Amino acid sequence: MASSPERRALRYLRLEFQPQRDFRLVRVKSWRRSGALWWRRSAIFRFDSDVGERSTKAYYVVVPTPGATNYYPEWGLTPEQVWNVHMATELLLYGMAVSRAPGPSDAEHLAQARALVRSELPGAELARVTLDQVTHVTDRRVGIEARSIVGHVDHGGVRRWFGVGDPPHLLFGVEVHPDAVECLHFGTVYAARGGD
Repeated sequence: MASSPERRALRYLRLEFQPQRDFRLVRVKSWRRSGALWWRRSAIFRFDSDVGERSTKAYYVVVPTPGATNYYPEWGLTPEQVWNVHMATELLLYGMAVSRAPGPSDAEHLAQARALVRSELPGAELARVTLDQVTHVTDRRVGIEARSIVGHVDHGGVRRWFGVGDPPHLLFGVEVHPDAVECLHFGTVYAARGGD
């Protein structure tokens, strides 16, 4: 008999896509937590499908208890990174105060981003470093303030996305929307500070 998280995942996917579709789920991660917020149990399943983004065949579905189930393209992320994207997505929707970051000018942000790219991608053309958004997030419930500068650089035929802020950076070569990079960045900050 399917586990409760698996049943929830299947019910969610069939509501989102096709009621008769046979989704073959593979549990890739599950855990119990006692974090500062509301998640007590979580499970992440992987599934292959031709739904959603045309170029994507592999997906994750995240089932937190309590909380909203959601699916994400695999994007080359680990299950932990997908959890961080999911957690930040919920927090940004329901709990955190979000605003444009005060502080350094775009020229200073661009200098930080170029320093990151120079250290992580030797040989990348620094003139191609682009800033997509700068965001400031505050969650007073657990005392977290974070700033994220999300951008990208095209290098070696791959678009590399980065988040500069606190923690200093993330860098990965997948095609995602800047909002997903931002959620990965804030979710990583949140998890590192005990918010999960």
